[in-house]
Parts: sequence; structure tokens; C-alpha cells
Amino acid sequence: MPLFGVFVLALLLVACGRVPAREAVPSAQEAWVARVNDEGITREEWEHALALDRAMSALAGQPVPEAEAVLQRLVNERLVLQQARSRPLPALTEAEARLRALLTRWNVSEAQLEATLSAHGLRREEVLAAVQRLLLVEQTLQQLGDAQAAERWLLEQRRQARISLFVSFSTPQPRPSQARAPLSATPLVLAAPSPTPVQTPLVLALQSATPLPTTPTPAPVNPAPDFTLRDVDGREVSLSDFRGQVVVLNFWASWCPSCRAEAQDFGAFARAYRARNVVVVGVNLREDTETVRAFAAANGMDYPLLLDVDGSVAQRYGVVGIPTTVFIDPIGEMRARHVGILNAQQLADYVQPLLEGTSVRPRGSSG
Repeated sequence: MPLFGVFVLALLLVACGRVPAREAVPSAQEAWVARVNDEGITREEWEHALALDRAMSALAGQPVPEAEAVLQRLVNERLVLQQARSRPLPALTEAEARLRALLTRWNVSEAQLEATLSAHGLRREEVLAAVQRLLLVEQTLQQLGDAQAAERWLLEQRRQARISLFVSFSTPQPRPSQARAPLSATPLVLAAPSPTPVQTPLVLALQSATPLPTTPTPAPVNPAPDFTLRDVDGREVSLSDFRGQVVVLNFWASWCPSCRAEAQDFGAFARAYRARNVVVVGVNLREDTETVRAFAAANGMDYPLLLDVDGSVAQRYGVVGIPTTVFIDPIGEMRARHVGILNAQQLADYVQPLLEGTSVRPRGSSG
């Protein structure tokens, strides 16, 4: 039976943001949770994928996938399918055959399948439709050659894509002697994201033993990777230049709706906390100087703005969707990561423990 050898969709942890009531953000009627280039992923799609992956997890005897991992899978799937627009979906009979093979592998009967799907509000037809899409993804990636070629291609697609997200995930980084702090979450985020990507059974009980790279497990101490970029005035600026200060490192772009929505809050926060040994550093992804300068002036972003013209720094920080914000303490250790939109109060909630030298326990991370 062919396997989903190169299609392991639990890759890098992503960035998401809650939908605020500001211009250029999808309306409540649209209910997007993400946008991948020019296509949206709706809240309904995400909820359906969560139910499907949880049902398949139960059948496969695997841990329940986390909400963020499922959203990552949908983003990855959408990126590949955007490259396969002209290709037809595999036949339903092929999806049936793959599903039966999975049930055999899991030692699950048709009756057990139907009962589990019913318990999750799903129908067999919906599972087959998902398998058809995944088969098309598999075929598309296999055309690229071996697993390494597909890996490079998918990572490059994620680096270049315009991925903005409208739900929130918060990940404090535990210090060596501390347990992970509790996470806040939106109602849909039923499980807090872990530092290690989760592989969902439907996707990939269909997989070989050669997964794509994942975000490495943090070391006992989490030093923020140093980097040097040019600012909007052409000067070279390094992250290490800010050692001794609390650094709020924000990855953004002007085309990202959630980034536009949080821009004024970041400017206000930077001004309010400047005298308290806190610096906001904005890292813009792949936009030109004049675009960044004009957007910053219009939104009061009077703090260091650096140009990540090829996305390499964002890649080092595991940024997939934006906005993503990393909180770094005065000795250069990453203490928290927030994927999605932030307001001034949330920024203060993240930063205050770093000023006090305590563990980060963000309050209301969804806004």
C-alpha cells in the first residue's frame, strides 16, 4: 500500500491572531481563521477538521491532536492544493481503498468506524472527501522527487506564502526548573499547543518513517537566535544590541490584516514602556523600505523596524503565519511566544513578569 511518505503536515508551529473589530480584518460573517495567499480557511472548516482528526485519533489509538496542529495541517494542505489546481481529485474508489487499508492497519471494523464518526457528528462521505484531498497532496509532492526535494519545496512555499491568521495561540517557554505555565485559549482552542508538532492519524498513518523537519525541542535554556538585519534607514542592527533589555520581537507585514489591526497598540506600548527598559523590535517580512516606512508613520510605530527581505530570520524563529511575537528577557532567553494579534494590555501582561524576573503567565491571550 502506498504511504504518505513525504506529506507529514505537523511542521512548524504557526502564528495566529484573533479577529479584532478594525478595518481590513475579515468580518464575523466570513469567520476566517486563516488566510493562505488569496484563499481563506473558515472557522467551519477548522471545526470540521478538528472533529475529523479527533475521530481518527480515537480509531488509531493515538493522542488527540491539538487545535493549532490541525490548523497547521490545513495551511499546509492549502498550500499544496494551490499548486495542484489543474489536477483532478483521485477517484472515490481510490479513497475507499486507502480508507479500508487504514482500518485494517488499525484493526478497526466498519461498525466501529461508523460509531466513532457518529459520535463526532461526521459521515463516512466526509472522511472519504478528506482522503481524496490528501491523496492529491501526496501525488503532487511525489512529483517533486524524493522526500528531501519535497521537504525543501514545502518549506520554501511556507516561507514565501502570505499566511495570516485570526485565532490566537500562546506558548510560554519553560525555564529549566519550572513547569509550563497555564495557557489561555479561545473557546475553539481545546488543547494548548505543545512545543512538539503533533502528527494526526488520518494524515499520516499514511506516512513513512522519514518525516519532514519539525521545530526542534527547546533546550533547557532557550537563547533567542542572534541575527543582523538592516533597518529602514539602512543601518545594520543586531538582536544582541538590545541585550540587557526586555525585547518584544514582532514579525509582521503590512498586507497582514491582523498585523494592521495590532500596529497602533504596538506603537502605544513601545512608547509607554520605553523608560522601563523594554524595547519593541519589528521585523518586517519581505517588503520594501518605503512601504514599511509609510505604514509605520501612519500607525505610530516609532521603534526599531528591521527588514527581513528573504524571510530567513523568520524561518530561524519558526514563523509560519503572522503576526508572531517572541518575548525575550534581558539575558537573551526566549520566555514566551504569541501567535496572533495582541493589544497593549496583553503586551503588558507578557512583559511584566520579565521585568519582575518571574515566569510568564499571560492573561487573556486571546484578547
